[in-house]
Amino acid sequence: IVSAVSASLMGSIVIAREWERGTLTSLFATPASSLEILLSKWTAYSFIAYCGFLLCLILAFLLFNEPLRGSLCVGTGFLFIGWAAALGLFVSAKTKSQFLATEAAVLASFMPTMMLSGFIFDLRSVPVWIEVVGRLLPPTYAVETFRICFLSGGQPVTLAVNALVIALWTAGLFAGALKVLGKSPLEAKHSPKKAAS
Repeated sequence: IVSAVSASLMGSIVIAREWERGTLTSLFATPASSLEILLSKWTAYSFIAYCGFLLCLILAFLLFNEPLRGSLCVGTGFLFIGWAAALGLFVSAKTKSQFLATEAAVLASFMPTMMLSGFIFDLRSVPVWIEVVGRLLPPTYAVETFRICFLSGGQPVTLAVNALVIALWTAGLFAGALKVLGKSPLEAKHSPKKAAS
């Protein structure tokens, strides 16, 4: 939860800060495309948050002697943190304000992860509409994977499906951030096709 919130928080600041400082225009003036700009920011902040996730796992092993029975826990953790970072980038590109982006990212990552994922409340014991909303969100599948990996280690099909759902959400949010960021007139001006014509 801490890793996901930190990833979304860091991602939510980066594009909005560039908009507010006016440095995004300078980035668009470089040969880098919107995809390359987003990928560089997503990779950096995902890696930082993922190091925190690995640190949590190491502490769980060393301090609490928790066994890890599933092999997909580490990979699912990377996908889940990638989803949180992509969520932060999307919110940041959409709002273009650091204050609004951080507030929206914390609400969009912390609340579903804590309240709607089955982490605190079992989704089978909540009203049906809350369970439906929870089943639509990636934190539910990440929490289920972590629970399986730490408790039983079985159900490889369930683990694979959960990873696929999180990966699809991550790709969708990243594509949404790319679309919202769009193409700058400067980027179009300096593109090879435009220069050739």
